[in-house]
Amino acid sequence: MVASLGQLGTTVLPVETVVDGDMDDAALLALVDRIGELGLELIELRRFPDEQSPRTRRP
Repeated sequence: MVASLGQLGTTVLPVETVVDGDMDDAALLALVDRIGELGLELIELRRFPDEQSPRTRRP
């Protein structure tokens, strides 16, 4: 599943998978559609300001 998300970053935790990446609104809608096509349930969607992005906090 993770490979199908392309260049987006992923973090897999025991009960959740966090997907992060820079995208415009059209790309976000395409990602939400892709998640549904994979038969996955989207629980939460958050937009972070650039300085709070999980990607910018990585070492």
